[in-house]
Amino acid sequence: MTMNAQTVLAGPRGRRLCLAIVRQAPREEFPEVAVFDGLLGWAADQRDKARGQGGAIFGWGIPDPLPDPTVEEIVEALEAIPLSSLPTLSSADLLEALADSVDSARYWQEPDGTDELLADARLRPALERIAEQVVAWPATAWWNEPLAAEQWAVQFRDAYLQRSALTEPALLFEQWSAAAIEEEQSFRQLFSDDPTAETSGTWWSRPPGALAMSTSARGESGPVGVWLIEDRMDEEPADVRRVEWAHAARIFEIVDAESWAQLCRSYPFDVSESRRHVWYLTTGRVGKWMTPDWSLVARDFDAVHLSVAAYLSAAGTAIPVNSDTASVIAGWNPDATYWLTDVEFGERAESSWVRDEETRRWRPLPE
Repeated sequence: MTMNAQTVLAGPRGRRLCLAIVRQAPREEFPEVAVFDGLLGWAADQRDKARGQGGAIFGWGIPDPLPDPTVEEIVEALEAIPLSSLPTLSSADLLEALADSVDSARYWQEPDGTDELLADARLRPALERIAEQVVAWPATAWWNEPLAAEQWAVQFRDAYLQRSALTEPALLFEQWSAAAIEEEQSFRQLFSDDPTAETSGTWWSRPPGALAMSTSARGESGPVGVWLIEDRMDEEPADVRRVEWAHAARIFEIVDAESWAQLCRSYPFDVSESRRHVWYLTTGRVGKWMTPDWSLVARDFDAVHLSVAAYLSAAGTAIPVNSDTASVIAGWNPDATYWLTDVEFGERAESSWVRDEETRRWRPLPE
């Protein structure tokens, strides 16, 4: 897939990335950024409140009544931001912007007010200016690349945040299949078939969490896996180990929405009962839902890799699989590779990383 401005803006995470990059501009030099961000914030808050979401806003100098900017005012403010406010960003700058987009992913509820506004077609031309700059930066070229030759696994030290102990893949897939089938049966018996009913449930579509998972590393910025985590809850140090595998491994590359749909069509697993409510909330679509049957995928492939470009363009969207069925990429992290077979890890952690309390960026711990 060729990554271009249209690709980036095709999905909610790509649009949120563009917003994060705009917000990194120095406001003392470019007051237009503050004006735009303020208008967007007020408008997003009004939309959240209309759905019963968000919190009360109070404090010294807060206007009464609260502003409710129009989309046209937001468009005008975004168009007023000069492109010179977007200098070529470093690897760490881009990872921070990606992290902001990933952190805002919510697949168990409606899009928040900001995502709702960014999806408005009237904002598209103004956002394209930003996206065109982003895809032209050399530091974003890897977003479209296949599995990198060097892979790194991340383990956070906090016991609550650690990944599940690795399970022998054949046994794991047997357990996963039984649990997934039971979940569908349970939802069919116990919960309403009305997608608008207030019922929560499983919202992710990634492979089983006890599989080995790895990402690439980005030079001095370190492993992508410490930066980009959906639904993250950590501030703890992380230890990083190299992952070794047979380089003749069969890798399925998810490069866009269609390759995900292909995976679902080739290895179908109907999850209409368990995902009916949560995926309706996040996409607004009513209908049948499908994910890949990972126990079947593992018969033909050793790993599945999700490119950053695919994540930005397709995560959180209703991806057509066939005439009456769709799927959602949810719970995946950008550049994540799930290993469907055994892999080897380095005997000890090759580096450890911690998030700096002031900069909020990840840095290596001194040895």
